[in-house]
Amino acid sequence: MKITKYIMLLLIGAFIMTFCDEEVVGYDEEAIDFQTADAYLKVITAGTELVEGRSDYSFRFIVIPGVEDIAKVNVYKKFIMGGTQEVTNEVLAYSYDIDDSQLSTNIEADVTMAELVEGIVVTNPLSVLEAVVDSLVSGTICEMRFEVLRSDGSAANTTDEASKKMRFTYLPNPYKGTYITTYGSYWRIELQVDGNGDPLGEDLTNYVGQTRTIGALNDTALTHPDWWGGFAWDGEFVFYAGVNDATNPTDSSIRVTVPVEVDGVSQPLFSGSRMMSVESDGCGAAGAFNHPRVPGQCDVMIVPDAGGPGVHRIYLTYGYFTDGSGEREFYEILQKIGE
Repeated sequence: MKITKYIMLLLIGAFIMTFCDEEVVGYDEEAIDFQTADAYLKVITAGTELVEGRSDYSFRFIVIPGVEDIAKVNVYKKFIMGGTQEVTNEVLAYSYDIDDSQLSTNIEADVTMAELVEGIVVTNPLSVLEAVVDSLVSGTICEMRFEVLRSDGSAANTTDEASKKMRFTYLPNPYKGTYITTYGSYWRIELQVDGNGDPLGEDLTNYVGQTRTIGALNDTALTHPDWWGGFAWDGEFVFYAGVNDATNPTDSSIRVTVPVEVDGVSQPLFSGSRMMSVESDGCGAAGAFNHPRVPGQCDVMIVPDAGGPGVHRIYLTYGYFTDGSGEREFYEILQKIGE
């Protein structure tokens, strides 16, 4: 088998030399120039972001055995802890068999967060799986190292590409967590009403004291699941934590946007025909959110540490429009429950 493959490689080389005088460029597998008989490993997924609330990930790499007797690729993992920069123990994470009768092998693998931290020990304090997850802070890195082995278990000769590593970087969102509504109100066609549609007095609020779980897709994208204003529903919409107000350096608040579309797809609706937001429909006299309400309803924002260290406050204005009827608007203030 090895002789057959070696002949195939010579034939490829002869074919190449027919067209090239000086430079040898050859077999192309995923834009890889095959220039050597040594084994060649190309990490396609060089880096991935680990996100709170998401457990499933994937990675991909390609192996070209060359004329080496390649049998296996081992993948080792270790963590570099954010903040302390402590380097943990290195653990064999995965092992993949390679069919060296093939000119190339493409590996696409799934990985879970639980698998990534399994067997990893943080020495200060000594931690098991659950504690390792709790120890992760922004900037923590899971580094994956690839080792190419011959059939006798020895390390194979590889090109420089084989020394490449893959990194999973942990970027948690500090605003994810459990909140309580300190203010919440609902307007139906410009009339302030409660969850049953009954009118409210000017100073009354709706759904105050309820808990909300704010999720995170990454370090800027947050999710608002299970509730639309004071109405429970089986869905969620996305909003984004932006940047501080550069024109007012003393303002510590983070600007928030509530898009009506995410990646060109309309956000899920509790009801109605389309979502409304301050960005899409305006706020104040010129926009749909133009009737008198509590001060600051146009300032959609996060105020970090508003209620103490880690007790963040989120101010949200959003709504939906029903064709043939009109707008429904919601305003709420959420305060994170301290841990």
